[in-house]
Amino acid sequence: MKKRVFNLSALFVVIIFYLLASCKKDNPTPADPTPTLTFSTPLALSCSASCTNVATSSIPTGGAITYAISNPSVSTGVATINATTGAITPIAAGTATVTATQAALTGKNKVGTATYTLTIIGLSITSFTPEFGGVGYSVTITGTNFDGTTAANNVVKINGVQTATPTNISATSLTVLVPRGARSAGNITVTVGTNTASKGTFTEYATVTTFAGDGTQGYNDATGLKAQFFTPAGLAFDNAGNLIVADYANNRVRSITPDGIVSTIGGDGSYDYLDGQGITAKMNQPWGIAVNKTTGNIYVSDRGDNHIRKINSNGYVSTYAGSTYSGDGHDDGTNVSNVQFDQPRGLAFDGFGNLYEADRWFSLVRAIYPGGSAGGYVITLAGNATSNYLNGVGTSSAFYFPDGIVAEPGGNFLLVADYTNNCIRKVTIQGTVDVSTFAGASPVNNGAGGFADGTGTAARFAGPSGLALDASGNLYVADYNNGLVRKITPGGVVTTVAGRPNISDQYKDGLGPFTSIYQPTGIAVDAIGDIYITDGTNRIRKIVQ
Repeated sequence: MKKRVFNLSALFVVIIFYLLASCKKDNPTPADPTPTLTFSTPLALSCSASCTNVATSSIPTGGAITYAISNPSVSTGVATINATTGAITPIAAGTATVTATQAALTGKNKVGTATYTLTIIGLSITSFTPEFGGVGYSVTITGTNFDGTTAANNVVKINGVQTATPTNISATSLTVLVPRGARSAGNITVTVGTNTASKGTFTEYATVTTFAGDGTQGYNDATGLKAQFFTPAGLAFDNAGNLIVADYANNRVRSITPDGIVSTIGGDGSYDYLDGQGITAKMNQPWGIAVNKTTGNIYVSDRGDNHIRKINSNGYVSTYAGSTYSGDGHDDGTNVSNVQFDQPRGLAFDGFGNLYEADRWFSLVRAIYPGGSAGGYVITLAGNATSNYLNGVGTSSAFYFPDGIVAEPGGNFLLVADYTNNCIRKVTIQGTVDVSTFAGASPVNNGAGGFADGTGTAARFAGPSGLALDASGNLYVADYNNGLVRKITPGGVVTTVAGRPNISDQYKDGLGPFTSIYQPTGIAVDAIGDIYITDGTNRIRKIVQ
């Protein structure tokens, strides 16, 4: 019988494998854990320029974390995200889903993901206060996602006109000043980057202040409200930007600097007629003022003595046109020293140095053309020396006490305030002289006055007096009996700039429709569009719009 040999080595190996298998069965190898991702900011995120929301992992030794955005609530997309950094750039208000993903390492951890809903509130205006104001008034705008760091990044417009850089900025509030030129009603807009928010309606009114005069009937050269006037009438700007005033009842011509300093440049205060240097000259009820922009000379209609006077650059007052005859007359002529006027009122130059005059008493529109051995000649352009209301060619037309007059710079037409007919007449002067009604009552209703804004003959005036044109061709009217300042566009649309008709109080500064103006007579517009009027309370008022 053969003896069996027991292999201890083989037995030992079997036992070891058995033991290992038993251990593995009781203690299996753990699986790779799934990373947990946590975002650094709350799940609802909003931002206006850029912001970053990064994820941290419970397994910092895991793979790289990347970012993606999807499911925008608007077709243009809500935002973009940097796949590496998590930086978010908003595009539009709305919601989207942001996903962070941690990649698995080879033979290691599983892929980890986390999501949140991104909410972009976006740029918006919730309110602004006040809802109306004038140039320079402060407006506070509240909303969301303004640039609260760099003021200039917030571009604000009121009624389409950009304001100066906002102040007192934050992400939810901006303060701006109402700019020039924003007059009327419209939206306020705020633009930050490529985003714009809009809200309406803000109304910008003209602002009326007192430029000079204390309201007393008197005479005093001083500054601003310390000066005194006595029934100031016509106004015009000289070439230096000074406002020239025909101080009617003081028998003087005054000058007001842009800083409000009032001085006398012609007339000694007596009711008389005498040429001379500055205040040694004598004037009698000066009314209209016009400045020849080429020479700088000032022309004055000396109503009480029926002359047109001239003040040269040296301050010397001389007689430009009109005879010494002081009675009624309206003779034309080729010698300016022999022609006649009767209560000359408004004066205006065209761009060629021709002077036009509204002759009140005989209801005529006259032209004074320079040249010739006698210094110029005078003709009657329109009116037939009777007080009536007729449109037509030249001297077949009729006016009723014309007052203010302006000339289109190109010399194509005149606009005349037909005071008693309560309308604005247009006189074409190139080719055939033709008179028509530009705005206000038409001949068919016999010049009926009143108050109404509107277009052309649908509008109403009550004793229009002074006229002035701005650089855009808009006509401004001192509506004497209504106590208003009116604006007429080149297309004939009439609106009210300042004043309230049919009120008991006479004088009140403030915003356009809340002010009081008393019997405005003269009117002028400066180079930047500010309006100046002579007020029946012996003041010079300023209107900014």
